[in-house]
Amino acid sequence: LAKFVGVASDPLHALRVNTAASAAKLAIPHVALAMGNLGRMSRVLNLIMTPVTHPKLPVAAAPGQLSAQEIMTARKAFGYLPSRQFYLFGTPIEQSPS
Repeated sequence: LAKFVGVASDPLHALRVNTAASAAKLAIPHVALAMGNLGRMSRVLNLIMTPVTHPKLPVAAAPGQLSAQEIMTARKAFGYLPSRQFYLFGTPIEQSPS
C-alpha cells in the first residue's frame, strides 16, 4: 500500500493529490489524502482504505477526517458511486421478507 499525504492550504489540493497518485500508475493500491478541512474532498475521492471517524467520537483522529456516512453521502451526491442492480429470485416474490 502506498500513501500520498499532504496538508491542503487550498481546496484544489484535494484534487491535486488524487491526480498525482493516479498519475503514478502504481501496481499496488494507494491512499491519496490532503489533510485539513480544505482537503476533505480528497477523502471522498479516495476509493480504498480511506481513514474515517465516527460521529460519536468527541474529535476526529486527523484534521479534516469525515465519517463513513459523510463520505458515502458526498459520493452519492456527486454521482461517484456506480449504479447497481439487484434481482429477486423465487416465487411468489410478493411474500418475500426482503
